[in-house]
Amino acid sequence: MTGTELLEQLLTLLEAQVEGVEFRRSWACGWGSRLVVKPVVSGAVVSRRRTGAYLETVVRLSVFGSDASQREETAAAVEEAVMAKCPGCGSLAREEEQVDGVTKLPCLNLTLSFAGDLQGLAVTLAGKARTASRAAVTVSLSGEELVAVGEEEPFAVENAQTQYQVQLEGVDLTGLESAGVFTAQVGDRVYTGCRWKKLDLQEGTAVFLAAGCEEEDEE
Repeated sequence: MTGTELLEQLLTLLEAQVEGVEFRRSWACGWGSRLVVKPVVSGAVVSRRRTGAYLETVVRLSVFGSDASQREETAAAVEEAVMAKCPGCGSLAREEEQVDGVTKLPCLNLTLSFAGDLQGLAVTLAGKARTASRAAVTVSLSGEELVAVGEEEPFAVENAQTQYQVQLEGVDLTGLESAGVFTAQVGDRVYTGCRWKKLDLQEGTAVFLAAGCEEEDEE
């Protein structure tokens, strides 16, 4: 999904959840006079960043209104809708009120970060299906390095073992506290020999270590 497609889906979703507000993509000069009629939220893609197999999209929503209380109420309604309907949103931050550089009108800016799409990343942990807002994987290799006489750089690693560390954010971990060694699927990757390294039920974050990883078989 492109950044523009994600933004369009987000604006469409919010329009259905928040009544009395006009949602649109960010505009050029000349649109400011329309803002006195009702609250307006304009959206723009700020950045796209890929780390390994994971793509992060940052979106900014600018909330306009006739007065400070209307902007505050609209921003709060948008935040509530995002948290309820967009599990793919890994973080949401609100800036202090400022004057928009294009319309010269006061606004509240919300910055949203998505890893994947609006619906988040499908994961299965110990047989339980969940949705995570973000996942990051680190791969490490352990074993005894073999170095030739007179050389400094190792030419091989004996008894090499690969270990995968997977960090999940924005995931419901209820009922998974007692999982011992388990299998996990994150997107299209299946991890075996998994065990928890860190588990925070309140924050919805977890880190597990895995001994093996393979791509899901395509039917």
